[in-house]
Amino acid sequence: TYFVGKSKYKGKFLPNTFVNGVDISKKTPAEVCESFGVKDPNGISIQKRDGQTITIAFSDFDYDYNIDSEIQTLYDNQNLNAWVDALFKDTRYELKYEITYDETKLYDLLVNSDWGSNKNKNASIQQSDTGYTIDPEVQGDDMDIDIVAPYVISCINEKKYEIIATDSNCYTTPGVTSVDLQAEVDQLNKYFNTKINYNFDYTTETLTGQELMDLITVNDDFTVEVNKEKVEAYVKQLSVKYDTYNTERAFKSTLQGNITIPTSNDAKYGWWIDKEKTVAQLTEMLKSAESKELVEPIYYNNGLFDFKGLKSARTENDDIGNTYVEIDLTSQKLWYYEAGVVKLECSIVSGKLTPARKTEAGVYMLWYKDKNHRMKATNSAGESWDSTCTYWSSVSPVGIGLHDAQFRSSFGGTIYKQNGSHGCINMSLSTGKFIYDNVDFNTPVVMYY
Repeated sequence: TYFVGKSKYKGKFLPNTFVNGVDISKKTPAEVCESFGVKDPNGISIQKRDGQTITIAFSDFDYDYNIDSEIQTLYDNQNLNAWVDALFKDTRYELKYEITYDETKLYDLLVNSDWGSNKNKNASIQQSDTGYTIDPEVQGDDMDIDIVAPYVISCINEKKYEIIATDSNCYTTPGVTSVDLQAEVDQLNKYFNTKINYNFDYTTETLTGQELMDLITVNDDFTVEVNKEKVEAYVKQLSVKYDTYNTERAFKSTLQGNITIPTSNDAKYGWWIDKEKTVAQLTEMLKSAESKELVEPIYYNNGLFDFKGLKSARTENDDIGNTYVEIDLTSQKLWYYEAGVVKLECSIVSGKLTPARKTEAGVYMLWYKDKNHRMKATNSAGESWDSTCTYWSSVSPVGIGLHDAQFRSSFGGTIYKQNGSHGCINMSLSTGKFIYDNVDFNTPVVMYY
C-alpha cells in the first residue's frame, strides 16, 4: 500500500500542499504554473475595438517570468516518501517572484502597433422633405495610447495576458453624439411641422416645412430669430397674389357687354392686406411655433373703413360675384342683381360732369346706412350744400351715397350733364328704400361710363 501511494503522487504535489494560500495538491508543476496565470508563455494579445488582435511577443520587450522554475524547485524538494505524513498535515509555501520587462520597449511597441485607421465621425443633423433627422456618430479607431499603455502594463503585472483594449476606455468618443443633438432636432422639427394656415375665403395658403424654416433662424441655444426681410417678402407675395383693391376688373355689363372697370380714388372696394401689421402678426406666430388654422391676414383700416370685399364673392379671378349693384353712368341706369337675378331696375341721376362733381367710375362697396341723413359739405370748387334724405346708403368713405332725391321730379336721360348731383347717385324714394332695406353691407357697387 505504501508503495502504491508513493507511485500515485509521482510527478504531482503531495496532499495538503499550498502555495501562497492556493491548494496545489495532486497537481503537476505545469498545472500549477497555469493556475498562477501563465496561459500564453509566448506573449500578450490585445483585442482591439473591431475584434482584431494585436500580438506582442515577450521576447520583444525582454519579458522574464520564471515562476515555472520556482514551482519545479518546490516539487523537486518535496519528499515523496513522506506522502503518508502529508495526509495528516499541511505543507505551506510562500512563493515570491517578480516579473521583469522593459516598459520603454513595450510602450514603443504599443505606439507602433496597428490600432486601425477608421476615423471618428461626429453625429450631424440632416434635413429632408419630411423634417430633420440625426445622422448618428460613428466610433472609429481614434484612441489615446497614453491610456491604453498603463492599462496593458497593469494587466501584465497582474499576470493577465489576454487584454481587451476597450476595458481601458482608451478610445476617444466622437465630439458630437446623437444625444447632444436630440434637443436641437426636436426644436427644429417643432418649427418644421408648425402649420400657419391663412384663410382667403375661397382658398388657403399653408406656411410650413422648408418654406417656414426659410423665414427663421434657430440659434444654438434654441432661441429663434425671425428674418424680417424674408417675412416681409412672404407677406408681399400674399399681397400680390390676393389683393384686389385699386385694381381694374373685367365685368359683364347689362347693356355694354364685357368691359373693364377702371380704378379711382373714390371707389374703395376689394382686399388690401396691411403688410406692416400682417408681418408683425406672422412674426409672433413664428416665434410661438404653434400651428394656427384659418388665420385671416390683417387688412387695412383707416378708422372708418375696412379694405375688404364681399367674402361670398371672392374667387381666384373675381371678387364681385353675382350679387351686386350695377350703375351705368352713361345710360343713367341702375340694376340690383341678387344671385344673378335682377331684383331692381331704375333710372338715376349721377354727378354733374364737372371736375368737382363728376361721379368717378370704379367698384364701390355699400358700407354704411342711415335714415334721415343730413348731407352737408363743400367741394373743391367751393360749392356748398345742406339737405336731408330719408334713405342713405353710403358706398364710399369720401361721402358718395345712393339716396332718395325727393326734390327731383324725374331721373335718367341726360339730366346729369347739366343738373347732376354733387357726386352721389340720386333716385326715387321707393328705390332708395328698396336699396336700404334689401342690399346688404359689403355688397359691391359697380359704376362705369
